[in-house]
Amino acid sequence: MSKVSSGVVSSCIRLFVILFLCAIVGCLMSVICPSIAVGTEATTITDTQNLLGSGLTRVSDEVESIHRTTGVTVDLLYLPSFDTNLSSQQWAENQLRSTHPKRNTVMLAVASQKGQMVVVVSDNSDHWLKNTATVSALSDAAAKPLNAASPDWSGAALSLCDEIATQHRQAQHAPVRRAWLIVGIVLAVIVVGGVVVLLVIAGKRGLFTHHAGAHAGTPARRQRKTLGRKKRRRSSRHAPRHAL
Repeated sequence: MSKVSSGVVSSCIRLFVILFLCAIVGCLMSVICPSIAVGTEATTITDTQNLLGSGLTRVSDEVESIHRTTGVTVDLLYLPSFDTNLSSQQWAENQLRSTHPKRNTVMLAVASQKGQMVVVVSDNSDHWLKNTATVSALSDAAAKPLNAASPDWSGAALSLCDEIATQHRQAQHAPVRRAWLIVGIVLAVIVVGGVVVLLVIAGKRGLFTHHAGAHAGTPARRQRKTLGRKKRRRSSRHAPRHAL
């Protein structure tokens, strides 16, 4: 390959390397700086019937731990009833808004005498926490201990905290998976682009030009004419000579 072609290839390779490194840096920044807040505000536990009993200390420690590790404030509200004509969901949402909650606040509201339970998330929460899938998972986790033969009141709070931790881990890992996906796409584009450039350069330099040689194909008609001439020559060569 000529010096010009080698120079073009080298320039293309350097460009692809620079683009790849830029993609890597951008992905690492998205991983290092995820948009998940960690707060410091204490939780609120209201238990007018002492349903938590001896489990209060464990529940309190767990919600504080969850707040330190995930930034999620967990408010627990255990009441005999919600005493409202509204749906439990609407009542809990109104109740949470009235407290002017901090960012990323989850409230578990339980009406023990009515068999009602609802989990709501503050409007100012991060997307990973307030999306429908997360709220549904939190509600299912909190409801499971309450649906036992003997409702586990503290178990509902603990299960809720465990699910918050699980959802938080998944939210933290999402940027990493997204970063690797971007890296893979960029790398694939670079490889394909490099192959295309090399093929174009090789085509311009005539590296793939086909030269007809001894084994090159010949049109059928031309072959038949050639064979016919050869046969006539042999026939005339071996034909008997008549004496004069």
